[in-house]
Amino acid sequence: MPEKNVVSWSTMINGYVQVGMFEEALELFIGMQICGVRPNQAGIIGALIACLENHLRSGSAIELFVSKQNEGVAPNEITFICILSVCSRIGLVDQGLRA
Repeated sequence: MPEKNVVSWSTMINGYVQVGMFEEALELFIGMQICGVRPNQAGIIGALIACLENHLRSGSAIELFVSKQNEGVAPNEITFICILSVCSRIGLVDQGLRA
C-alpha cells in the first residue's frame, strides 16, 4: 500500500472483522496507533466488534471505549450499541448504561 492513512487502516480492520479474523483486526488497530494514526469511528467500531466477537477479549472493548473517550473521540450511536452488546454479554449492563 503506497500510503497508509486512517481510511486504509480502518478498511483493513473492518475487512478482517468481516471474515472473522478478529485477532488480526485488533493487531491492526494497535499497529495503526503505534504508527501515529488516530482511529476514526469506522476503525473504533471495527475494533469494538472484534472484541465483541472474540469472547476472550470482551473486557478489552470497555477499555478501548473509555480510552477513546478520554482522548476526545466522541462516540456515536453504533459505538454505544457495540459497547452495550459487550457489557450485556459479560454481565455488566449497568456499567454499559453509564457509558
